[in-house]
Amino acid sequence: MNCSAASWVLNATALVNDAHRVASTLSTNQTQLFTQLKAILMRGGTEVVSSMVLGGSVVAGFGCKDPLLSPPDGVRCAYPHRFERWMQKCRGYHGFRLTNAATGGTTTISVLPQLSQLVPPSLQPRLLIIDFSTNDAVFHVDVLQNASFVNAPFVAALEVMLIWLRSERPRDAVLLLDSDCVKPSHGLYFGTREAKARVAQHYGVAYLKFSAGFQNSIWCSREPSVWTRSRHGHHPGYESHQHVADLLSLWLPALFEAADLRVANDSLHTATDVMPLTTERAREKFEICNEPLSTLSAMDHIDPWKGVRILGGTWELDRTRSDKLGWQTDKPGSALAFQMRFGAKPRLSVVFEQSYETFGDAEIVRSPDEPRGTKYAGEILLLGRSDSNTTQATTVVIQVGPDTVAGREYWNVSPHSNGTFVIRTINTTQKSRFKVRQVSSC
Repeated sequence: MNCSAASWVLNATALVNDAHRVASTLSTNQTQLFTQLKAILMRGGTEVVSSMVLGGSVVAGFGCKDPLLSPPDGVRCAYPHRFERWMQKCRGYHGFRLTNAATGGTTTISVLPQLSQLVPPSLQPRLLIIDFSTNDAVFHVDVLQNASFVNAPFVAALEVMLIWLRSERPRDAVLLLDSDCVKPSHGLYFGTREAKARVAQHYGVAYLKFSAGFQNSIWCSREPSVWTRSRHGHHPGYESHQHVADLLSLWLPALFEAADLRVANDSLHTATDVMPLTTERAREKFEICNEPLSTLSAMDHIDPWKGVRILGGTWELDRTRSDKLGWQTDKPGSALAFQMRFGAKPRLSVVFEQSYETFGDAEIVRSPDEPRGTKYAGEILLLGRSDSNTTQATTVVIQVGPDTVAGREYWNVSPHSNGTFVIRTINTTQKSRFKVRQVSSC
């Protein structure tokens, strides 16, 4: 581990300037949280800042292998662990702890139903780093056309996330990070970074991208090898993880100082209400359950089959990747039932995987005897096929109770009742694989 501030890739002065620029855009609450984090870390003693990082397989360290580490791969090789060690050993912030809560194949959209479980409430200020940059690059956001921007699913999901964090996790200092250096080969990158920067500034949270402070003549490329790839293709090698750790090591302390300076100079923003950038219709598709009444997850280490019943076909718990556990079938006409509890406004959230190879589609029905193709006002088709050359999760949120305000009819699930919903595959061709990660209800 190199404690020097020097980096052949990064320009320390440029990153300090960027940190001061970002600090000037932070909300009063976020500025104060970063200041409090610094104060706790500088006091030392027994106080601990237990922070978190959310992301996909890159953040989890999949494909990262460093021969100088033991063990050489996994989370110890990934940039969060490298950054944590630098903060402790080089900065002297011995109370800095960074929990890696990354899950492979996850996007901003697919993580929303899991937020309340992944990010528990905190009484102390906490740093929350959110980095789904590689997986989010499959989304298309037209930042220049306002009509398209205000209805973009990715932007709406990001807004829902930040609104929820501000309301339910007010002690979290938020950093949206784009650690990917190049256009991911598995998707078409159109505007997700620009959209993320715009949304972050609108809500007064920090945003940092890897190329914010390169040295002269350095850019995102493999020549020179700024962004190396591992043998697993899309995942970066350990050199790239070290570059991202260096980025955070240079930038975050500068943000602490800039936030302190703003508080000392009394240059904080006055508190104002933030109006959403996207339409209500776009955001309601990603509504988050603050306290899910039922959560059936393949990641349940005690009993992943509790509340889940096979009605047809052959389903198994796929353990190919420990960070991508799910109930999977390769047989057409398979059906899996989920016993759920509902609250005052019955909603169902389904996290499932999409891929381009053998994956097919499925539908959600109220009972196994429901006629195929029955239509409802809510979304019921789960598209397992994808044009992207990778496998990652997505989320569908469905209103399943009566909507007396809008006058729409769904399955008319009564408030505060129990109900069984069935996911059944609808493809009879070779593309019949389907994989469900989690089903939850409100």
